[in-house]
Amino acid sequence: MGASFESIADVYNDHHNGNNEYHLKQLSNFQRGKQVLTQGVLNPQRLEEAWFIYRVSTYFPIGLPISTMESGLLDIEEMCKIYTDKFMAKQESWIHHSCAVKGCTEGYVTIDGNEKLRRSICSQSGEKILSSEGLRVQDCCPEDPGFGGRFKKPVKFCVNHQECVENEENKDGNEMTVRKSSRKRKLPLYLKEYESLYSDESIERIIVTDEEVKSCKDKSKLNKFYKTTAGMLFVIRPCGVIVGFAEMYSHESLTQVFLLLRKMFFMDDSCKKRIKYLGYDRCCELKPFLRRLVKENVAGSEEMLNDVQFLVDIFHVLKHTKPCCMPLNNNPLCEFHPKLDKFSEIHGCNTESCEQAFKKLNRFKYSTRHMTRHKRVVYFCLINCDHNESIDNKTILKSKGYNKLLIQIGRCAFDPSTECSVRGFTVEYYRYKPSIADDISDASLVISHAADDISNTSLVISHAGTFVTIVTRYKPSTADDISNASLVISHAGAGSCLESLTANKPLLVVVNDELMNNHQLELARQLKKDGNIEYCDCRFD
Repeated sequence: MGASFESIADVYNDHHNGNNEYHLKQLSNFQRGKQVLTQGVLNPQRLEEAWFIYRVSTYFPIGLPISTMESGLLDIEEMCKIYTDKFMAKQESWIHHSCAVKGCTEGYVTIDGNEKLRRSICSQSGEKILSSEGLRVQDCCPEDPGFGGRFKKPVKFCVNHQECVENEENKDGNEMTVRKSSRKRKLPLYLKEYESLYSDESIERIIVTDEEVKSCKDKSKLNKFYKTTAGMLFVIRPCGVIVGFAEMYSHESLTQVFLLLRKMFFMDDSCKKRIKYLGYDRCCELKPFLRRLVKENVAGSEEMLNDVQFLVDIFHVLKHTKPCCMPLNNNPLCEFHPKLDKFSEIHGCNTESCEQAFKKLNRFKYSTRHMTRHKRVVYFCLINCDHNESIDNKTILKSKGYNKLLIQIGRCAFDPSTECSVRGFTVEYYRYKPSIADDISDASLVISHAADDISNTSLVISHAGTFVTIVTRYKPSTADDISNASLVISHAGAGSCLESLTANKPLLVVVNDELMNNHQLELARQLKKDGNIEYCDCRFD
C-alpha cells in the first residue's frame, strides 16, 4: 500500500472516534507524509511493531527474539538485525530468476539509483578523508541516530559518535558544538561492509579511479547527501523482478555500483551466468572505469569487463551527449546505444524496468525515511519478495500463453492492484454482477471458489489457444480423476497426498499453516525432503 504507519493509525483512529466510513475508503490513497497523530485507540509505533513481528514470523515462526527497549517499545531493530542475513539470502535467491519475458533468460539486468528512498543517518558527516594520492573524500556515517524514548530525547548522532559530541550550553541554554574525530581513516565508513572483498588499498584505488573518470554528465551537479543516505541502488530484470538492492551513501558513485555488482554476480559461478547484459545510465563511464581498474589490478574488474556487455538504457540514452552514446546512426564511435546490432539478442526487451519499479517503491519513502538500518533492510526484502512473487505468477501465466487476468471481487471492499510490468499481460477487475456467463464463455481457464452456481466464478483467465476446464462437486472418490491426470494440485492432507503418490502422479500441495499445530507443513516438508512432492503455502500478504 505504501502509506506510513502514522497515516494508517490516523485513519483508523478517526474512523473509530468519529465512525466515519469515508476515512476507511480513503485508506489506500491517504496522504503520505508527516501527520499530526490523533489520540485514538491505535498507536502507530505499536502498529509498526506488530507488522514486523507478523511478517517476520511468517518466515521464521519459532522463537522470535523480541526484547523491550528503555522507551517501553519492543526492540524490533534488534530482531531485524538477527534476521538481516537470512532475509538478504532470500532476496539474493532471485538472482537466479529466469522467465519467458524477453531479456530475462538472456541475462539482462538494469541497475539504477533511487534518491527518493533515503534514510536518516548519523550527522557526523564533516570529515574529509585524505587519500595517499591527495584526493579528499567527504565521509558520512551509515549508522542510525540515537534512539529517543519516553524519558530520553533523540539525538542526531550514532552511539559510536556520541564521544565526538560536546554539549555546551550558551546563554540561551541550547547551543551544541560538534568536535571532529581525531581518528585517521583511509576509507569512508559506508564502505566497511566491503572490507571482506578488498583491502583498504584496493578500495582506495577504486575511489580515486572513480573521481578521475570523465562523464557525459557534469559530476559537480551530482546530488550529494550527508545527513541522510543518498537513496538506494536496485538491480532489476526486464520482467520487473528485483534481484538485488543496496543503500547508497554520499552520492550515486561508480564505486558503489561496481562493489554491488561484484558482490552479487561475481562471487559465485552460478550467479555469474545470470548477467550478460547490463543497462545503466552511466555505462559510458562504468566501462572506462573498469578498464582503469584492470590496469590497477583490482580483483573482479577484468572478469566483469570481459563477461558483461554494457549499454545505456533507452530511458536515459537520449539525454547523453558523448559520441559513444549518441547519435545512433552514421556514428562509428557509438558503443552504448541499446539499439546497436551487437545487442540484437535483447532488442525489444524492457530496459525501463527500474523506472517502472520505482513508481511502486517510491510509495514507501515516507514509511521508511526514519526507520533504523536493519529494520529497513528487512522491510524492503519483504516488499521486494511480495513484488517478485506477484510478477513471477504473472510471467508463468504469460509463458503458458495467457494474456489477461480478469478478477471478479464481488461486494467486498478489496481493490486489487492492476499494475503489471509483464508486457503483453493485463490485469482487470470488476465488482459483482448478476451473471458472468459471457466472461466464462470467452475464457479457457476458470479458477473458482466452491459456489452453488458456476456463474459465481471468482477469477477468469483469457488464453490465446485452447484449454478445457472441468468443475465437479464433492464425490466419494477421486481415484479415476487422479489416474487420468498428468499433474495433481491438492491440499496437504495425508490421505490426499498418499492417494496421489500411490498413483505415481506428480504432486503439488498447498499447505494450510493454520491447522492443528501446522501439521500440514511438517508433512509437506518431509515429503519434499524425500523428493516426493513440491509444496507452497496460501499466504497472500
